[in-house]
Amino acid sequence: KPELTSTILFYNSLKINWKPVTGTISYKLERKSGNEEYKQIALLDSKSFEWIDKDLLENTIYSYRLKALGDKTESLENTISVQTPAILSTPELIAENITHENIKLKWKLVTNANKYVLERQAQGEMTFQKIFETDNLLEHFDAKLKENTTYSYRLKALSNISESGYIKIELKTLAILSNQSEENSTFKVFPNPTSEQLTISFLEPISGNVCFVDLLGKVVFEQQIAKQKSLIINVSTFKKGFYLVLIKTNKELYSQKIIIE
Repeated sequence: KPELTSTILFYNSLKINWKPVTGTISYKLERKSGNEEYKQIALLDSKSFEWIDKDLLENTIYSYRLKALGDKTESLENTISVQTPAILSTPELIAENITHENIKLKWKLVTNANKYVLERQAQGEMTFQKIFETDNLLEHFDAKLKENTTYSYRLKALSNISESGYIKIELKTLAILSNQSEENSTFKVFPNPTSEQLTISFLEPISGNVCFVDLLGKVVFEQQIAKQKSLIINVSTFKKGFYLVLIKTNKELYSQKIIIE
């Protein structure tokens, strides 16, 4: 009788292999799952020694039975049972506005996953496009976006033999209400450029979040404030270059470009 082996290809497909049997004209392969009766799924010629079974159910035990058929005789049947892998858990995805043109996306580790694929669809677009793929990171900064625009994201986890469903999330980028040319209407930043410390002076007490973002969209400093009129920040350890100071309240975002020398 034929000697059977199996290989899992994906959560919904597998491969059955067997060694040749002398005098065989054809091989009859049957399959069942659960309490079903065996049903023939293939009749293969004598030069065929494998069968790829597709469109299977995930996390299901399938039993296969193979018989070698000769001109006037047949072999004993041999059987093998294989369980398909389970689908991976759907990731948890969180999106957060960092600036008017930057969104930070974070997700939690998925058991048995070794890859994450993130896709984006902008307002007015018809399809999702892959923007990021990683095997070990759990966050991504999406930069150079349009302000006051809705973006849809979807993420799935993958392993060598399985994948998760998509998790989808939607977020609208913030609208700029103040920029460098009109920062006096809300706050002042000085000295600019600076190398040691930076003072932010608010015209009125303000509550919210103050953060510094570099040119890559990465947050390098963040602090919550509550009804404050000023804030002094030590920037002596910052790398030299351009930064964006962001003042975020519940509904508004104000920004100011600064230079660290």
